[in-house]
Amino acid sequence: MRIVGLSCRALVRLASCGTAVLGICLGTAGAHAAEMKSFDLPRGPLDAALLAFGQQSGFDVGVDAAAIGGIWTQGVRGSFSSEDALSRLLAGTGCSFRFVDARTVRISHPRQRPARHGAEPGRIARRDPAEIVVTASKQSSLLADFPGSVLMIALDSDAPAARTAHGSDTVLSRFPQIASTNLGPGRNKLFIRGISDSSFSGPTQATVGQYLGEVRLTYNAPDPDLNLYDVERVEVLEGPQNTLYGTGALGGVFRIVPHAPSADGIAASFSAGLSVTEHGGVGHDLAGMVNVPITSRLALRLVGYRELDAGYIDDPGRALRDINHSSSYGGRAGLRYTPGGDWTIDIGGVLQNIDMKDGQYALSNLPPLTRGSVLAQPFDNDYVLGHVTIRKQWGSMELVSATGYVDQDVKTRFDATGSDGTASPRLFVEDNRLTVLSHETRLAGHRRKGVSWVAGIAFVSATDEIRRMLGDPAAPVAITGVRNDNIEAALFGRLTFPLWRRFSLMVGGRVTYADASGHLLAVRSEPDASRVRHGWSVSPSVGLTWKIPSGMSLFLSYDEGQRAGGLAVSSSGTQETTQRFEPDSMSAMQGGLRFGREERGHVSGSIIASYTRWKNIQADLIDETGLPYTANIGDGRIKALEVQLQWMPLSGLRVAGGLFADKSRLVNAATEIVSPTHIDLPNAARFGGRGGLFYRTELGGDRTLALNASLQYVGRSRLGPPPDLYIRQGDYWNADLGGRLQLGRFGFSADVTNLFDSRGNRFSYGNPFTVRLGNQVTPLRPRTWRLGIDAAF
Repeated sequence: MRIVGLSCRALVRLASCGTAVLGICLGTAGAHAAEMKSFDLPRGPLDAALLAFGQQSGFDVGVDAAAIGGIWTQGVRGSFSSEDALSRLLAGTGCSFRFVDARTVRISHPRQRPARHGAEPGRIARRDPAEIVVTASKQSSLLADFPGSVLMIALDSDAPAARTAHGSDTVLSRFPQIASTNLGPGRNKLFIRGISDSSFSGPTQATVGQYLGEVRLTYNAPDPDLNLYDVERVEVLEGPQNTLYGTGALGGVFRIVPHAPSADGIAASFSAGLSVTEHGGVGHDLAGMVNVPITSRLALRLVGYRELDAGYIDDPGRALRDINHSSSYGGRAGLRYTPGGDWTIDIGGVLQNIDMKDGQYALSNLPPLTRGSVLAQPFDNDYVLGHVTIRKQWGSMELVSATGYVDQDVKTRFDATGSDGTASPRLFVEDNRLTVLSHETRLAGHRRKGVSWVAGIAFVSATDEIRRMLGDPAAPVAITGVRNDNIEAALFGRLTFPLWRRFSLMVGGRVTYADASGHLLAVRSEPDASRVRHGWSVSPSVGLTWKIPSGMSLFLSYDEGQRAGGLAVSSSGTQETTQRFEPDSMSAMQGGLRFGREERGHVSGSIIASYTRWKNIQADLIDETGLPYTANIGDGRIKALEVQLQWMPLSGLRVAGGLFADKSRLVNAATEIVSPTHIDLPNAARFGGRGGLFYRTELGGDRTLALNASLQYVGRSRLGPPPDLYIRQGDYWNADLGGRLQLGRFGFSADVTNLFDSRGNRFSYGNPFTVRLGNQVTPLRPRTWRLGIDAAF
């Protein structure tokens, strides 16, 4: 183990760079709370009435359900401000309320224990089952009533651009049950709970559905890895979510919830940082936000960011250092119009570009952080999203209609020298162009006696063109590519209602009509009957929840899901040949226990077990020549156990941790592709864990100190199921430290990642044409130091 410290060279490099960005950020709840709305809040249990209030007002409502258990309210009906309606609702209950911010209200009762002091910086938390959480979900419900696993990371003022700039990694580093392929920013595939089809990218639909608010982010391209600056939270639903989210949600849903434009006042913020990577270079991150009310009913919110990640891989053969540096830039724009009558119209867009100058893999038979390549292997991911969301509330019902359009262009280059048996330089180029048009309209409501429901229609049209070239770097020749067109139309619904006493039942289903067609590119070909597939599928779900006294709850659920088939280039596809890959399907059962309260002296958390049967798994693979193809590899059986624990021994101090164990097995394997003795699903670690300490204290005079430390273990996994790709990866530790001092509107932060400068192998893949040599490794980013400043006005 090396001594933690900065070299003189690193100090000079850090001191020699400087940067800044400007902004403002502070919203008040007053205007929103004073806006007149129509309320229909039921007479009966207060917890159910508060849930309806959150849905109809648009506020997030927090309350200790154990403290208000047994309290009834007379209800509220009529047109009132949110503040007035809440006052009437709580009249005679002994409860009081306060607006925490422009979107959140907290309810308290004299018999409730004092609220905990402080919060974990940028913490990821599974909410207390006794706490009411109202979000922009498709069916508003108490988490204690939800028969499934929900993970959440709240991104607050203690999560500046140092964390949010790394997109999905911000969440992956906190939850051991979420994994990715670690090819690099904008190149990765996400997996949840060991549901992993392949370590390579191709025409198969992703196993994780990704969303920004209400709209779909992608279909079968890699994770766009959006910057999370000015994002309120990220929600992860584990296990098949096809009933509400359609195909491509076999492993779960990854949902980003950005801050919405607000007409309450001008606000802005900024964050800037400088970083030094040992054995590498200097990087920086910049981000800013401005929120501008145009009229009392119209507001604009703009977010912009730029990041440079320093490289740390050297290529002595080309006399190059730090070849794998990457940069990203982009922004989001949102326009919110509230014309009255409880209508809300949101129009927005996202633009992001990720540019990686070379692959981030090294070779194990060379000195650490070193590799040899004849050609550079850059990568580029250009992403554009436009979306419109319309909402309307009628008492306890809400209408949501959301439309999104995505244009994503992913370009990859690999050094194919030697793949033709000669020493002449050879380049492989793949250009994957994806367009997605998605729409959903749904109606949700909350009735008396704890009944809630949602019903809707959905439509998706996705076109994916994969064009490929191979040959002389100066003039590579077009080889076989493929285009897939997928159209899906669906009806879906879900109903939750109480059975007796503390039991509630959830039933739902989705009926989908899918039409998939494909044809070759780079040759003269038209779609024909043998390359068209259409049909119907049903995705049912059922769940049972039992709320036990003292804030505990048990749940059991069963879900099914599917992915459509398609057309792919055949193995050794330099010829003009294709093959169809068949649809795959999944059924999963999960059960769990939630317990405890997030208060001083209490332990809270969850224990969840799941069993998944996966039939006819689709997988993107590479053949013996290094070229990509797609096939069905067999059936899967996945057993998983996850534990999340949190403890607050002292005021302001939080201890949190999680463990994940997975046993995946490939059965009925396609023996022409997979050896029966190589049975692990790819990229699925058998064990992982993460623990952290988080401390926050008020220093007085608008001064706050926040400290955090974390330790993560990523277990051993395999690159791929084919025998010659059954290569080990993972089995490493990573530690991070950080702190932030808040002085009024300004914050000053210092962070160090990979504290012990571990060289663990994150991924045994970087180049498909030489991966079978078994010497490719993707090292962790070496120890990196960052100093930052942020402000909100």
